[in-house]
Amino acid sequence: MANNVQEKEMGNSDALWLNAEREADDANARNKGLWARCFAQAEGDEAKAKALYMTERVRQQGGAIANAKPKSKAIAWLKYGVASLALLVALFFIVASRLPSDGQSESRAAIDLCWRDHKNPALDEQTKQFVAQTCNGLTEQHRAKFGSAP
Repeated sequence: MANNVQEKEMGNSDALWLNAEREADDANARNKGLWARCFAQAEGDEAKAKALYMTERVRQQGGAIANAKPKSKAIAWLKYGVASLALLVALFFIVASRLPSDGQSESRAAIDLCWRDHKNPALDEQTKQFVAQTCNGLTEQHRAKFGSAP
């Protein structure tokens, strides 16, 4: 009896494939959107497009796809592993960005910005002297607070 069920399912599947082939061959009968997608995936190769179209039509109608490969569990675990790793890295950067800073990097950045402003060719000599005094003052404050040159 089990053989009869298998034969019936096989016959049904064969009928689905035959109908899908007839549909693929008849431009008026085929699903135009599905055909366009299959044609694009086949990069213009009509024979490949027909095979893709038939496979998709049989799949849509619940038929068996003989050479459909089941997804590998290893690939699924690899995807989860990569996603988990990316999440951990993002979490690390979020936590690290919220840690209190001693202010040393901000002080260095302010001093660098000050000296960049000092190099501005649009400044007159008096303004350049004022900016240089300010930059030197920031440098001295940095040395006094952190014990090293910026």
